[in-house]
Amino acid sequence: MDLGALLDHAPTNRMSRLKAAAWVSGDPFHTEVRRQVALYFQQEGIDSKGGARVWRKALLLLAWLAASWTTFVFTTTGLTATMMIAASAGLAMAGIGFNVQHDGTIARSRVDAG
Repeated sequence: MDLGALLDHAPTNRMSRLKAAAWVSGDPFHTEVRRQVALYFQQEGIDSKGGARVWRKALLLLAWLAASWTTFVFTTTGLTATMMIAASAGLAMAGIGFNVQHDGTIARSRVDAG
């Protein structure tokens, strides 16, 4: 089925379009895109789950948080330095929340779907 035929049968209201955009594993477009992406990763020699780079980033962020937290709890500093250390811990937590969770979700979706 060509793209024009698919678009002719597209739902008209917004909610229906959003539901129709959810890919079904048997959908020919979805199958072709997954095949081409897998081929790209294979040809380029890239690990589709991120490999060691993802683990290094996660460990770096966890070490940053541990260092910030340890400094915050076990040192005596002035108000300005304490606020900077707390901000550093907060940024480390945000980094973990975004990067580690994001990378884990991507890796998991690739494992579940593939």
